[in-house]
Amino acid sequence: PWSFAVQAGPPLSGLDLEYQLVKAAAKGLMEPSVIESVRQLNHDQSWIKKMEETCFVALGGGSAMGPVTDLLSLGATVVAVDIAVPALWERLIRTAQKLPGTLIFPVRAGTAETAGKIEALHLSAGCNMIGEAPEILQWLKTVHPDKHHVVGLYAYADGADFPRVTLAMDAIAKGMIDSRQKGHVSIAYMCSPTDVFGIPLEAREESERRHATEGLGLSALWHVPARVAGLGRFMVPNNCGRNFALTRGHPVVDCLVVQQGPNYAFAKRLQHWRAVVAQDEGVIVSANVAPASHTVSVRKNKLLAAAYDGAARFGLEIFNPQTSSALMTTLLLHDVFFPASKPSSDHPFGLFMYGAVHGGMWRYPYRIRSVIEIAAAVQLALDYKLPHAVGAAASLFALRSRL
Repeated sequence: PWSFAVQAGPPLSGLDLEYQLVKAAAKGLMEPSVIESVRQLNHDQSWIKKMEETCFVALGGGSAMGPVTDLLSLGATVVAVDIAVPALWERLIRTAQKLPGTLIFPVRAGTAETAGKIEALHLSAGCNMIGEAPEILQWLKTVHPDKHHVVGLYAYADGADFPRVTLAMDAIAKGMIDSRQKGHVSIAYMCSPTDVFGIPLEAREESERRHATEGLGLSALWHVPARVAGLGRFMVPNNCGRNFALTRGHPVVDCLVVQQGPNYAFAKRLQHWRAVVAQDEGVIVSANVAPASHTVSVRKNKLLAAAYDGAARFGLEIFNPQTSSALMTTLLLHDVFFPASKPSSDHPFGLFMYGAVHGGMWRYPYRIRSVIEIAAAVQLALDYKLPHAVGAAASLFALRSRL
């Protein structure tokens, strides 16, 4: 399903999908390497046979952008681990019943003997990774021990619980790697686009070129006043990372959104650290940057929803979550089944440069956090039909106070 809106778009595959990816890359929404990965999966379908020998473990199986549904639709064996929320498990179980794949999940002790119907299992399903990580690890070791395991770390929690659940997932993934022969366990992440990354040199060059040309059109009529009004906070050039020797010639892009807080940034650092270390130890690692998406949790927050809706007016695209999930699942399959196709890099952060779907943030002329507040203010003014000048100013003041 291909869409940049809240509503899902038409399903695409084959050459039609490749054409849309080429258009998206031309707009700077993703790196060209994404097209290469999808094209290889399209034209070399040897990976389908390998699926039968693979067990996918989704820590945070209920994640809105996680790969569980897409993997089940391909007939994969998927182990989903998530908290005990009946509505979440009811959705996953009902989805699995309609698809050719196999869903395995933990239930409370004694459930198998007492459950009368499979539909009732959602009441007993789930576990707590923060408090039960050792038990989950021991259980996972018994699930299809003859298969290659791909352990995906997708769980999210608010506040300080995010680093906690990240550490729990990390312990489970590391335990699985240590318990099997080398090459029998791979790990996977979906990296947030609102983070700091080393990026390809051509991405920075395009960002600088777009910044230079932005001032030549009609947009300059309001870009300059916005920069002046923001006292250096708005419309800041996206060139914070220089080509220092430490980065071996790779620019650095700063897409952090401060409102996400230190716990979020710390949890993501932990994930990046494990990904880099695991790859250095010879583990196959999939760690692609996933795009910002119109998930249910985002749409519930009116300010964040306004920022996302207004982003398109500034050349950024927010993906439909089904589009994001399907695309990231495709990149995961490519990384796991064609690891030799991923180019090597002279820097550890090269792991995150290939296959990045950043929604335009790496190649955008302005630093993302210097634009997102203006985007939200303009969208709120339009939503509430306020005069643009007064409405945008009032909305921006309210937004800055709330954030």
